[in-house]
Amino acid sequence: MDGLKIAREIAATEPFESALKREVAPGPGVTTDEALSEFGRRAAHTVYHPAGACRMGAEDDDLAVVDPRLRVRGLSGLRIADASVFPSLPTPDPMVTVPATGERAADLIRDDHR
Repeated sequence: MDGLKIAREIAATEPFESALKREVAPGPGVTTDEALSEFGRRAAHTVYHPAGACRMGAEDDDLAVVDPRLRVRGLSGLRIADASVFPSLPTPDPMVTVPATGERAADLIRDDHR
């Protein structure tokens, strides 16, 4: 609720106010704390930054899909280098950690072919 209220306050200041035509979501008719909370519960989701579906872990971690070198267990020649290898979503924006994971995968692949 507070985030939506703050976003509205920011939108009501320049340069945003003169550039915006109308509020699309949750819409100007949604004003009570209860209605804002309901909108937040319906609209909030984590589909944009999934993590942990192919988590990385130690050799003795039965739930780990990939090993510490990002290799898929039980398959040859396949690595995973995206947010799915994170055991949980990291605190920084995944758009920082995912490219770093890709760069690390490149280093690991290069090391394996030396």
